[in-house]
Amino acid sequence: MITPYRQQNPRPKRLLLVWASVIIFVLVALVWVLSTTAGCRNEMKHLKSSVVGLNRVITLYDANGNVIRQWKTKAKVEPSGSSVWFLDDNGRATSIAGTFVVEESKD
Repeated sequence: MITPYRQQNPRPKRLLLVWASVIIFVLVALVWVLSTTAGCRNEMKHLKSSVVGLNRVITLYDANGNVIRQWKTKAKVEPSGSSVWFLDDNGRATSIAGTFVVEESKD
């Protein structure tokens, strides 16, 4: 016996497509919102600093505010109590304490 042709109901496929679109939209919106928060930008900056390095200028001052020494480096600056350490451009570990400023430069 020949069974009559039944057209499949396209509604479940359409419903699945709508739900998939909604889920993708929500995930994209969530990623966008989280990536614009200050904490997320800070974490991204730390990640970039660890992986690629950031151009930095480290300036060490004496008690009178005069510059003792200045380093330009791309290394990550690691805090260690009241001091910091970093690898200079010659690959030597440098630790400084006292009054210092670490600035990110555009160079």
